[in-house]
Amino acid sequence: VAVSRDDASSASTAKAALVGPSGQAALGAGVVHALGAVLDAMARVRATPHADSTARVDEFLGSISGLDKALSTANLPYFVDAEMHLGGPRPTPLLLSFYVQREARARAGSQLVRVVELWRLDTLNVAEHLLGYTRPSTPAAIVLLDQIESDLVRFTLPAAASTGRVELVDDLTRSKPEPWVTELEAAGSRAIAGYYRALEPSLSADAARIGGLLGRRRELVRKWEAGLRGQGLELRLPTRLFPDVNYTAELGLRVPRAEREEWDDILEQLRDRISSFDALRDRFAKSVARHEVQHRLDYARGIIPVPEFLCGVLGLENPLDAPQGSLAARARDEASAYLAQISRAEDAPWVDLVILSHFVVDRDAGASPYRYAALEVYAALAKALGLDVQEAFARGVTREAFARLAIRVWTLPATAVNNAAATAYQTEFGSALDRVELVLDQQNRRFRPEN
Repeated sequence: VAVSRDDASSASTAKAALVGPSGQAALGAGVVHALGAVLDAMARVRATPHADSTARVDEFLGSISGLDKALSTANLPYFVDAEMHLGGPRPTPLLLSFYVQREARARAGSQLVRVVELWRLDTLNVAEHLLGYTRPSTPAAIVLLDQIESDLVRFTLPAAASTGRVELVDDLTRSKPEPWVTELEAAGSRAIAGYYRALEPSLSADAARIGGLLGRRRELVRKWEAGLRGQGLELRLPTRLFPDVNYTAELGLRVPRAEREEWDDILEQLRDRISSFDALRDRFAKSVARHEVQHRLDYARGIIPVPEFLCGVLGLENPLDAPQGSLAARARDEASAYLAQISRAEDAPWVDLVILSHFVVDRDAGASPYRYAALEVYAALAKALGLDVQEAFARGVTREAFARLAIRVWTLPATAVNNAAATAYQTEFGSALDRVELVLDQQNRRFRPEN
């Protein structure tokens, strides 16, 4: 933080502590040397104008790879990555710190990909809203357990309960739902509930119970929110299994005592089932890992054309005219990774597909690469399944048209959809999917940020 703010005095003091005797005692000489190289490279980036920064940024990113290699060699369960903010006259590099809960290797033919499942440790105001990510410069496929937990809490687990429902559209759309909205969320809820019912009986029962508790907790927050709106207070739905804020303590007498007690009882029941929640999260994390591994395999493959349907949606005339980082390139890359993820799913693919659909039907999601990737994935699946894509989008690529197509896909047998994803990948991207084997290398101590 001191380096990022050009606070030379604080940066010097912090670096001295980090690379001095206490740092060496905690981390070892190899890690401390690599950490010092990162801080030095970071300072050089911060001191360089944008126009001259390319070599300095590359040096900085390379130093982070060296630090992560040193941490792995020392068997220390930490991972460091960087964000680069480009506003202002000079780049602002930021270091993000993570705890490595689990590490695996993915093997695809002769290629090996490191996979790390991470919990965020630093408290910087830099949000990661993705379930996982990787970049050509990143030395691993990264799975973010914080964000996976958030998706389970917000989207999927509430639908595992017998009366539960997945919420896919934005609040404004849900306030006056058209028939397609009701049908979509009902179909998505059935698909997700079917996924959880197919798990081993004890885990399936716990998923339903956890889902019911999360759904009731969501109802309580919405009830309190409506009652407190006139007092100028705003509540947000929890995105974690155990919220960062103590709702009952903060709200005090503003809400009925019985409901505060019910809230506290819900949290206790969730704590009693934390091992089952972790097992459900781990299954989802493995699916996200397959997605991120495909990104790394695509990087090694080189130039990949943008599929025809995606070119049409984006108005791209040349399928090779997609520079790295552009909307077209990112949408293509995400479509590739999602098709690979669905094809390689060990369980039914409904959780992945239902969550993916929200990028199209939720207006708050915006025109992100994930929206266009979702359109491409569903169109490619439909074509591989023998559905008429032209008919589905005869009146344009609208939310309703997409929802109708998604519902048709969700009602098909899971194995048919898995196989269709493999066929679609070969058709859209011109090569067969590699067989990927995930091998667990290291299971570190279970960790939760609130612990």
